[in-house]
Amino acid sequence: MQYTEEYQKEQNELFQFFLEKSFFQTWKVDKSNEDFLANYNHLELMINHKCELQCKYCYMDKYHKSYFPKGSQVPDTILHNTDLLIDWLYDNGYKPSIEMFAGDSVGDPTCRKIIHKLQDAALEGKVVASEIVLPTNMGWLQDKHKIKDVEELLQKAEFSGVPMFVSMSVDGKYLEENRPFKSKNRKWTDETYDRMFEFLVRYPQSGPHPMVYSNKIDKAIDSFLWWQENYEKYGLDWTRMYFLEVRNPEWSMEQTKEFAEFIKFVTKWSFDKVGRDKQKFVDFLLQRHGFNILGTPFTHTGRGMPCSIQACLTLRLGDLTVIPCHRTAYKHMETATMLVEDNKIKGFDTKNIELWFSIQAITSEVYPYCETCSIKYMCKGGCLGAQYEVTGNLFAPIPTVCRLFHAKIAALIEVTTELEVFDLIMQRIQPNKRTAFKLLKRHIMEAT
Repeated sequence: MQYTEEYQKEQNELFQFFLEKSFFQTWKVDKSNEDFLANYNHLELMINHKCELQCKYCYMDKYHKSYFPKGSQVPDTILHNTDLLIDWLYDNGYKPSIEMFAGDSVGDPTCRKIIHKLQDAALEGKVVASEIVLPTNMGWLQDKHKIKDVEELLQKAEFSGVPMFVSMSVDGKYLEENRPFKSKNRKWTDETYDRMFEFLVRYPQSGPHPMVYSNKIDKAIDSFLWWQENYEKYGLDWTRMYFLEVRNPEWSMEQTKEFAEFIKFVTKWSFDKVGRDKQKFVDFLLQRHGFNILGTPFTHTGRGMPCSIQACLTLRLGDLTVIPCHRTAYKHMETATMLVEDNKIKGFDTKNIELWFSIQAITSEVYPYCETCSIKYMCKGGCLGAQYEVTGNLFAPIPTVCRLFHAKIAALIEVTTELEVFDLIMQRIQPNKRTAFKLLKRHIMEAT
């Protein structure tokens, strides 16, 4: 759509104004300041799709040509834009939590160069990040030289004064089939897994991020026990795991039932782990977030969307384009492009801020279909990108994912009632959630 020059100017000013009052305000202060807004603390850098794995559920592998326009993954351009971004952040006094998004944010040479640039700037007194978060598939553990490269980055982080954390995208020994290497000559081995847990011992601030997927869901319990057995073996904190459901459409009825059994098993296992102490178990769910997958229905994110789309300013680094999130990086969804003059970032030229503001303002409870749903206050919510790719509508939920979350909530009600902790949990959650949980429990009891 072509806008008049005056209208375009107004759109640019509106976008800049919102950023100033949200993200930019927060990036200028530390967490103790009253102006710090936790939901506006993050800057995500979308870099490339290069990955040595071929995960069955990977949207990046399937749709990367739509997410990355031609020329937006050129390493030299990305590194030049990194220099521009560092100068812009420093000149404005911004220090966001920077999250790297790529096929592998530490295994890829371009990503490592970006990290070095951020760290070198900090060592020179130009601190432009409060922390750096690095999602990685951990495939580099099979190469001793790459292990050295990664550990040098983590050690350098200590000297730079900018903490760095690794988010380990590994599903575990019993679910390797879902995350195969592209090379048929490469496979996970017990030695590689040992290196992974040894890495966690050395860097306990990092942690695994296993996905719970429909394929091989019957192995999810075995996988969970494998993780916990190794956590005990290596003396790691058993609560430091972050499970997340894959919100793709493949979930069959039988797989959904298996998922519900997985939820009940992990709940009971955790209850036993805390010595069947009811109060400690409720603390585990509500304060330690219950591996994320158990705690989410009971806790509150403080924003309209359960995912991080409203908490991140996402920038595709190769062309300095702001997008709603890395899974909504389609051409017609682009929000704005950074304006560069005399090798300096000067502002933003907006494109589709109407969509961006809609996403920023919406709550998942008012999506079509969700508005009248009995679990709308407890639901994890669908992924906007996945919903667009399946239904053609960002805000229309995927029916099989809806069924998955209905099964999850029903399983949690059943198992917490059996363990006699349901009422204790209800005493400590928000009124709207409490009312919905109790009403749904009554319906379940009447149906059985």
